[in-house]
Amino acid sequence: MYLKDERKLKASSIDRHLSSLRGYYQYLEKENKVKSNVFSFIRGPKKDKILPHYFEYNEIEELFSINDMNNPLGVRNQLILELLYGTGVRVSELCGINLEDVDFKNYTCKVLGKGNKERTVAFSGKTAMRLNEYLKQRKDINMNGIYCTYASNTPLFASRKGYPARLCKITIESMVRKLGIISGVTRVHPHLFRATFATRLAERDTDIGVIAKLLGHADLKSVNRYVLIDLTNIEATKK
Repeated sequence: MYLKDERKLKASSIDRHLSSLRGYYQYLEKENKVKSNVFSFIRGPKKDKILPHYFEYNEIEELFSINDMNNPLGVRNQLILELLYGTGVRVSELCGINLEDVDFKNYTCKVLGKGNKERTVAFSGKTAMRLNEYLKQRKDINMNGIYCTYASNTPLFASRKGYPARLCKITIESMVRKLGIISGVTRVHPHLFRATFATRLAERDTDIGVIAKLLGHADLKSVNRYVLIDLTNIEATKK
């Protein structure tokens, strides 16, 4: 009550305080310093279900319309946006993609997610064309039609200042924020593309298990970070 009424903390912040105390008393109980973990009987306040943020259709159109496709950097940035929006991958996963992970024939790509779990994501034919345009501009890659040759562990996205230096997460985040400022779209950051990807799937009544798999989550409840889905019926079917 002190944290709520006096310090005006949110339910999530109060829950973190309780979690810390719960863990500390768990240690004390294990070391026989206390008889029981009193905090295991205290429940945290109920958290409000807040609608996840995602891009509206008009915002996506604004973001995708500002790139100068006559500029090599514009082609690269457009491709980054298309992959973030079309596959729902994390920025760290995007940075880690090598050219050898891309299946140009089947329009798929392998990504390495959290816990070193590998999964395959699919991209559109339009994105494949954009990818081909981008690779033609790379000085470290030899293109021959739809086929290309490159060194092992060549990053998919490289800095133009030092091929084949891999683009890092901070660079992509900065680029996306700048595009947001230019377009006039507020709250622009890469993770919103992931939330939008999940939201679009949910709007088409895609099975929650499929959404979780595409996002790289083993826990179905984790999908609620991106889309508010009632898990009551899902839990009931498990029983």
